[in-house]
Amino acid sequence: MPTPARERQMKDPQVIPTGVPVLDRLLHGGQLAQGVHCLLGPTGGGKTTLAAMIAAEGALRAAHAGVPGERLRPWVFVTLDMPRDQIEVLARSHAAKIDRNLLATARSPSCFSQPGDPREYERRRRKELVIGGRPLLTEVERYAAIVPTLSRHLLIIDLEKQEFGTRGCPAGNIKRAIDCLLPDNACPAGVIIDYAGVAVDKYVESHKFSRKVVASMLQVFATDCRALFAKNFGCPVWIVHQLTGAANSRSAGANFNHQDALECPKFSTGFDVCMVMGTHMPSSGQFSIHCTKAPQEPAQPNPAVVYFDEDFATIHEHQHLRCDPIRRQIRSTDRHTLHISATAMAELDRLANGDR
Repeated sequence: MPTPARERQMKDPQVIPTGVPVLDRLLHGGQLAQGVHCLLGPTGGGKTTLAAMIAAEGALRAAHAGVPGERLRPWVFVTLDMPRDQIEVLARSHAAKIDRNLLATARSPSCFSQPGDPREYERRRRKELVIGGRPLLTEVERYAAIVPTLSRHLLIIDLEKQEFGTRGCPAGNIKRAIDCLLPDNACPAGVIIDYAGVAVDKYVESHKFSRKVVASMLQVFATDCRALFAKNFGCPVWIVHQLTGAANSRSAGANFNHQDALECPKFSTGFDVCMVMGTHMPSSGQFSIHCTKAPQEPAQPNPAVVYFDEDFATIHEHQHLRCDPIRRQIRSTDRHTLHISATAMAELDRLANGDR
C-alpha cells in the first residue's frame, strides 16, 4: 500500500520527492516542482548539511531521469558562507555513504577501503551500503558509483569571496553567476542558496547602504528568487537562512517558527514552504525540524526529531522520540526523557529495523 507521501506524489504531479525521508514525510510527499522553500535554523545547526542532502539527492534523481541527447539539468548549489570543497564533501559523504572526515582528507581513491578489506564502520553497517540496488561494501566501489554522477549533475558555485555588483538585486547577482558558470544548453533542475543573509549583506556592502534596508531586502528575497529561478528555470528553489539570537538560545524541545528569521520577521512572506530546524540537545545532539508553512496541507503539528549520522553527512529521523512543547523537551514516546548519544540512537534504529 502506498504511503501517504507517495499517494500525494501520485495525485499531484507538482510534488516531487526531495529524497530526504524526514522532509518528504513532513511535506506530505515532497517539494513543489516550481516552489520556493525556506530552510531556517540556528548557527551551526545542520542547515548546510540538510541542504547538501537535498542537492545530492536531487542530482542523483536528475541523472537517472535524464535522456541521452537531452540538455543537462543539474542541481545548482550556491554557497556564500562555506568553501566549495566543504559542500562537495557533505554531498559526497551523504550520497556515497563514505566517512565525511575521510573524504575531507583523502588525496586519491587509493586512500579508500578496497574490495576484501572493509573498514570497521562498513562491516558494522553493511546492510545499509546499497546503491542502485547493489551492495557496495567498500569506499572505492561507492566512490566510483556516485562521485562521477555528482560531478556532472551537481554544480557548486562558490560566491563566498565574490563581491556583488551594484545592479539589480541580491538574487540578481546570484542569477548572473549561475548564468556564467552553467554549462551551455543546461538548465537547473533545482537551486539551493546558502544563505540569504550573506547575499543581502554583500549587496548592501556593495552599495554602501545603511543596515536599515536589510529587513526589507530579506522580505522580498523569496519573491525575487521565484521570478529569477523557480519560474525562469521551472525548478524547485531552497533558500537557507539563520534564526535570531533569541531563537538560538531556546531549548531543543521548544516551538520554533519562521517568524524567528534573523533580521526579518516577515522573511517567510514570499515562500510556499517553511522548514525550521531547532536547537540541539547538549547531551545527545538531537534536534527538531518543524514544517511551519505549507500550501496544500496544514503544517505538521508535530515536528520531527532528528539526529546526525555518526559516520556520514546525513540527518536521520528518530522514530522513538517526540517534541513536548509544554515541557520544552525532546522526550521518548513512553514519556521518559532520553539523553543518549547519537551512536546509541543509530544502534536503536538499526535494531528496530531488524538489522542485527
